[in-house]
Amino acid sequence: MQIIQHSPIKSGGFTVVELLIVITIIGILSTVIIPHMTHYPNMAKATATKAIVETTRNAISRFVLANHAANQGAQVPTYTEFNTPGVVLNEPIQPNPYNGNNSICDADNHWSATNPPIDINSTCSGYGWNYDQTHGRFWANSNQDNEHLY
Repeated sequence: MQIIQHSPIKSGGFTVVELLIVITIIGILSTVIIPHMTHYPNMAKATATKAIVETTRNAISRFVLANHAANQGAQVPTYTEFNTPGVVLNEPIQPNPYNGNNSICDADNHWSATNPPIDINSTCSGYGWNYDQTHGRFWANSNQDNEHLY
């Protein structure tokens, strides 16, 4: 007669070593992934700002082209025309993603080759956007690095 010996019954849980390995892997992955994910909100703001600026500049161009023959030459919209819904833009402008404001500052001659197109004299602080009706230029009002370049 043979005696059959059974091995001790395993409880089905994880060992401490297995848990440490899993925790280490999760820690390594999080140190690689999380820094990349924190950059996405800024990328989204930049993309939204670029889209609003480009759409608005296209609307200004359409206004100039539509009024070219009637005005005997190209004329950019005045500040009042630009701010009146249905004249240049069909709807009020979207808020600036960086400051949440959709107001437009009459920023004549703030844009120059030597100064960045941000509000140096604080004339337009608190506004979402800047519009230079002398030259038909439109840009985001921001003190963020390079955000004024859109």
